[in-house]
Amino acid sequence: MIALTGASGRLGRLVLRLLLERVDAGTVVALSRTPEALAGLGVATREADFDRPHTLPRALDGVERLLLVSTDVLSPTDRRARQHENAVSAAAAAGVGHVLYTSIARAEHDNPASVAADHRRTEATLVESGVPYTMLRNSPYTQLVLMGIETMLATGTLLDNNGDGATAYVTREDCAAVAAEVLARGGHQGAILEVTGPRAHTQFDIAALISEFSGVPVRYLPISDEATVADLVAAGMGEPEARNFATIGKAIRAGYTNLVTDTVERITGQPPTSVAEFLEARLAGRWPSGRQRITDRRAFRPARTRPATRRRRPGDAR
Repeated sequence: MIALTGASGRLGRLVLRLLLERVDAGTVVALSRTPEALAGLGVATREADFDRPHTLPRALDGVERLLLVSTDVLSPTDRRARQHENAVSAAAAAGVGHVLYTSIARAEHDNPASVAADHRRTEATLVESGVPYTMLRNSPYTQLVLMGIETMLATGTLLDNNGDGATAYVTREDCAAVAAEVLARGGHQGAILEVTGPRAHTQFDIAALISEFSGVPVRYLPISDEATVADLVAAGMGEPEARNFATIGKAIRAGYTNLVTDTVERITGQPPTSVAEFLEARLAGRWPSGRQRITDRRAFRPARTRPATRRRRPGDAR
């Protein structure tokens, strides 16, 4: 039996759809805090609430392979890490033969992103549990480059604290394809799979690509960590959450998201979708000026930029 947690989420639903193209639906069970939300998916469903550990033994009964999708709890507390620990403990007790865990790029001890601590702790818990594992370290999703796109196009400006750091953005669909393939075929036990896109882009690159495919000139203006926090709070985010979020920019500037690997193509047999392909499909022709090719991208770069350092890096969930 193959089980997926978070099956009602964006990543989980994609994995389930792709998994059902590879295995019989009768061998799959979808797990969720709200199993009623999974009605109509064509597979068995079970309740699995990581905050209520007593729901987990039945949820994992008979499961051979488990995709543990990291939860979307983002808070200054360690609630998410405790949720994951409950899931890993239950998997070990149930005799699950292989756990795949959706982690983030380079969840290492010196990664300054606040979210890295939860993933690092979960990875360590999995290793110590003795359950065969595969870490799916997903690079930041390509979908994130469209956050605030309407404001970007209205103001002609992309603002954040990523600086000249580069990110090997990967689509959620490519992450799902890797997970589905490993779930269906097995293997890769004990492996840390760095799931990335085909190229690392700076935000200057992203602004140029948005300009190219929307026909609306957009430039990137790096801002400080404190300015990022202030902007997020002004947009309605709580200050503790905003400060946590701003640490992602620190990690990007430090080179924790710029590793490029062949994992997607090696596992799935298909090359990963590039940022340019993603943006062209979503932006071209949607604005009055249509697609206006930007031939001189230097207009969207500062006079001098440091080349992005190429440090080892990897892949976060939902």
